[in-house]
Amino acid sequence: MGRLILTNPTGLKDFGENSFPLLARAILKPLTETPGLRLAFYRALFHRRGFIANWYRQQGFADPGAVPEEVIDGALYSATRPNAAYSALPFLTGALHYDIVPLLRRVAVPTRLILGGDPRFVGVANARRLAQLRADIATITIEGAKACPELEQPEAVRQAIEAALAP
Repeated sequence: MGRLILTNPTGLKDFGENSFPLLARAILKPLTETPGLRLAFYRALFHRRGFIANWYRQQGFADPGAVPEEVIDGALYSATRPNAAYSALPFLTGALHYDIVPLLRRVAVPTRLILGGDPRFVGVANARRLAQLRADIATITIEGAKACPELEQPEAVRQAIEAALAP
């Protein structure tokens, strides 16, 4: 029997609701869609170690002091690779946002949703709603983690995956 395991599942437009703040969309869209500004805007943000570190400390990890320097360095390295902007910019504009709900309704295998348990992380409420779509969808909460449980609590995530795959 197959199984589906998703970490922090969202299309950012789940249940027809855009989870990206309206103000952010209003500001980011013109900046990221204007040819002369697009790459300059991307570089001004994502080529700065401080910006990336700040995101992980505020959004990614429940414990801001637990963000490993290697995680920040890896994200900065990835962000500065050629053409990296072309994967991030459509995310920022909303062009890659979708509603995951119709897709999850069609899945015909038991599904586990792994997410950080920090209540400040908006994904917790969304995952609980997703779990109500089908009787065989269950959430696995990784306590002490926020948006990046696989980085913040890798051993707990590994154990959750193994348990979900066990016969």
